[in-house]
Amino acid sequence: MATALKTTFVLLAGGKGNRLKPLTSNIPKCLVEVGGKSVLERILERIYASAGKIIIVVGVQAGKVKSFVKKTRFSDKVVFVTQKKQLGTGHAILSAQSQVRSNSFTVIYADQVFEKKLFDKINSLSGKQFFLVAKKTRDAFGSGVVKAKNGFLQEIIEKPPSHSPGLLNTSIACVPASIFSILKKTRFSPRGEIEATDAYTALAKKQKIRVIVFNGFW
Repeated sequence: MATALKTTFVLLAGGKGNRLKPLTSNIPKCLVEVGGKSVLERILERIYASAGKIIIVVGVQAGKVKSFVKKTRFSDKVVFVTQKKQLGTGHAILSAQSQVRSNSFTVIYADQVFEKKLFDKINSLSGKQFFLVAKKTRDAFGSGVVKAKNGFLQEIIEKPPSHSPGLLNTSIACVPASIFSILKKTRFSPRGEIEATDAYTALAKKQKIRVIVFNGFW
């Protein structure tokens, strides 16, 4: 019987968490507890069985993230990489390049809470097709908006100025390893960061990225 391929996950856990202060004054935002467990622990629980390797990108308060993970039952699949400068989500993904050995990997921001059925979907599709998860909203103002055609990504528009329905970018994506070469060519955004969304838009011009519309809790 053939062995199922295991997924490489890249978890972004290096952010400052400014919008969650004072909760994040002394702990990184991925370790904020929801229902008695940290957000990071909840994610690790959901992906561990299907993971071959879990790369956690750390930055701010990195030592606390490492110390927490090393005490869990998930640590045997985890490696850490450090984002030395806070230069955006795209830069954080690029920081993981040295540890990615697979042809594709799945990116999850480690400070977001999703219900279990979304992780079931992610685990079933990761490594089989490239995708970006989006969620319908009545008002996409101030968020990353996914534009799709025939179910495939066309572009991601950051913070559109109008109040209108749309698809929100959840930032969960399974992408080919070729994204690294695109990230290296991605220009800094007006806020001085390398944006993952810009790289995904560029990738969509070369590779079909299916948009998975998720209607559950996020």
